[in-house]
Amino acid sequence: MFTGQARSGMPAHEPVAAIVVGSAVALTATFDIGMLLHTGGVASRHPAATTSRSGGTPLAKILVVDDDPEMLDLVRSSLVDAGHEVTAVSDGVAALIAAGGTEFDAAAIDVMLPEMTGFEICRRLRESGRTFPVILVTARDAVDDRIFGLDSGADDYLTKPFSLAELQARLRAQLRRQATPTTAAPLVEAGDLRLDTTAVRARIAGHVVAFSVKEFSLLRYLLQSIPETVSRSEILAEVWGPPEHFDPTIVDQYVSYVRKKLAAAGSIVTIVTVRGVGYRADVPDPA
Repeated sequence: MFTGQARSGMPAHEPVAAIVVGSAVALTATFDIGMLLHTGGVASRHPAATTSRSGGTPLAKILVVDDDPEMLDLVRSSLVDAGHEVTAVSDGVAALIAAGGTEFDAAAIDVMLPEMTGFEICRRLRESGRTFPVILVTARDAVDDRIFGLDSGADDYLTKPFSLAELQARLRAQLRRQATPTTAAPLVEAGDLRLDTTAVRARIAGHVVAFSVKEFSLLRYLLQSIPETVSRSEILAEVWGPPEHFDPTIVDQYVSYVRKKLAAAGSIVTIVTVRGVGYRADVPDPA
């Protein structure tokens, strides 16, 4: 259960840097984020309220979006008490507008929205170039739902009911990962496979092959680890986040997806299962 005291009366239209989304108003598929950013009438109908503790620099700027006023206030209160600056909105349109105004630190998006799902919000954020971490919050715990959410660009998955302390811990973990400098090479090549990590684009024998964000990250990690075998927990930590937050079988499912795409494209690169250990990318020696 959530605990905390609701707050109200916050000033509006402040910049934000992380998202907790609980609900959204109607947003048709014909809208894009650029359209939202330049539609003053839409923005005026969905104002934001910003709260922060007086004095000092906030740990992170956080946008909370939920159509449940009580939940909105509880999460906002908890995050403000933890030292964050929180902007609260009640729908997905306002969330996308807010997202267009700043570079976020982290995000947690509720999946079960009445008009535009959290999956869709996450996808639109990624398509608009927003790369801040996203936590999906949902009562749906099926593996397929988690996979769909992660394929939408999410970094973590939090199942209801959950405590506010756990949400704060997940946000802290994502903020730590975001603050760690990346050492990934812009180009990763093995056999006939070439990954452009900047553009998130894969080519096999010169032809572009579509991989989801998580599939791409998994493939990149395996290629960069050649000739080593990496464990499921190592893959989870690298691709999804803290292993204790995810079902390890999600690794097996994604390996299967990547294998099928490699085979369909005729790649010479394969993924080998090392029983009791994990997985290894394999490239045959030149003839």
